[in-house]
Amino acid sequence: MARSYSARAKKMKGGIDIEGAEEIMDLLQDMGDAAVNVLDQAARKGAEIVLAAAKRKRL
Repeated sequence: MARSYSARAKKMKGGIDIEGAEEIMDLLQDMGDAAVNVLDQAARKGAEIVLAAAKRKRL
């Protein structure tokens, strides 16, 4: 069930109702988690390339 949140803007009478805010927050969290996974994979692949190049130069 969607929750309704109210936020008061500066100098604004009344409030703003945001329905589905919890779902939006969950989606943003999922997007953040996915981005961390992609960046981790990219860093690992980059490190493998650097390590291989270092090993070739050492020999």
